[in-house]
Amino acid sequence: CSQYDFIYLGAGMESSQKAALSDLLPHRGELASAIGQGSVLLFTGNAFELLGSSITDASGREYPALGFSKFTVQETDARITGDVICQCTQIKEPVVGFVNKCTLIKGMGPGNQAGDPREGLCLGNVFGTHLTGPILVKNPSFLDYITDLLGKRQQPQFELSPMDNPHPLRAYEITLQELTKRRDGV
Repeated sequence: CSQYDFIYLGAGMESSQKAALSDLLPHRGELASAIGQGSVLLFTGNAFELLGSSITDASGREYPALGFSKFTVQETDARITGDVICQCTQIKEPVVGFVNKCTLIKGMGPGNQAGDPREGLCLGNVFGTHLTGPILVKNPSFLDYITDLLGKRQQPQFELSPMDNPHPLRAYEITLQELTKRRDGV
């Protein structure tokens, strides 16, 4: 895995999540090595939950997870869905996306709780979020941040050049504006 600059895993059904976990656990050491060597990992949707220490399904069965963070996951019968605006400490602009989950995260500290605008996890170059895609396309500043990390992995003196394409930024601005209006009841 350490030869890869970017490792991405996206959302799936809860049963698919357990299958992915089963396939990933034997490669935990390789993933840890990749993280240690600066690879960027982005796990979105319920794939984010694989980064914790365990997942307990709705029937009470516990699955050991990758253990890159100490949080635990508890599946519930209640599904939480909707568009969201949240903060990412690495970038100034809010991140927008869609959440579709039926879990509670325990042991995360700030964020991932009702009323807290923070969401997800950042551990160095490891990013986890319940937001589903296309997270990078919807969030040009986050895409720039990830691109900069990847560029610096290849060449430490890398500097990201501004793109001359206003459309992604304008789409982001419209999305943020509309979600803010909806949130504020305007």
